[in-house]
Amino acid sequence: MSINKLVSPAQREQLLQGLYDAAEAVRPIFENRDSYKLVDKSSSFDIGLEADSQAEKIIIESIASTGLHALVIAEESGRSDATDFDVVVYIDPIDGTVNFAHGIADYCHTLAVYTPENEPLFAATYDPSAQEMFTMVSGEGLFLNGESFVRPSLGNLHPVRSIEVEWFGAPNVEAVTAALLANGFRPRFTGSCTLDITRTVFGRGSGAVQLLNYAWDVAAGLAMAKEAGLVATKLDGSAIDLFNYGRQDIIVAEADLHAELLAIVQT
Repeated sequence: MSINKLVSPAQREQLLQGLYDAAEAVRPIFENRDSYKLVDKSSSFDIGLEADSQAEKIIIESIASTGLHALVIAEESGRSDATDFDVVVYIDPIDGTVNFAHGIADYCHTLAVYTPENEPLFAATYDPSAQEMFTMVSGEGLFLNGESFVRPSLGNLHPVRSIEVEWFGAPNVEAVTAALLANGFRPRFTGSCTLDITRTVFGRGSGAVQLLNYAWDVAAGLAMAKEAGLVATKLDGSAIDLFNYGRQDIIVAEADLHAELLAIVQT
């Protein structure tokens, strides 16, 4: 079935509007840190704000307005109770919550639409600080602020090979970082898994190594990576099963670099 039958252009626009609306709703909170309210999460590495729930509610309402028969998997509210669905929508209402809470601009709002068989259909990541909307449409390519985008091939020619790393409390972060440094890479820790992978896909980094992240953290980035022809696997080289994906470690890069990174992190 074609992308337009599962998620029409009009429905995609409604989903994008949901991200824009969520961003505008929580922007005053980002700009006024005295208004932040924490909610309990599983660990000190997994903080939550009322702003996360507020943004998520707006995005979920935008999904409902499209009429999509969707199973929703969201960071704050978890898995919806849908049993009859045509698509799966992953939501991270604010990816980079720690940055958001400290007034650091590296955060985003993101969603991704997949088939139940794990095939990406549509994904969007909105960086409100840069006012950049990154999207992919299956079979149609990548888009930046609505304009078609062709990813430049970085290969091994770039003089500084930067690797975006997000670790989320992973016990292997020191070993992985040391291995990257020992092999001439420049690890960068921005604090947003989604932005890490998205920027890699759009040619703003050589690759991404993401440790112990959830499906909603990576769903949009993995969709974009696949559309761009990049390779994404777990750190052991096995395939990622997004639908049954707990906290796992992944690598995203062009094929040659991906193979090099796998060899490095496995030593």
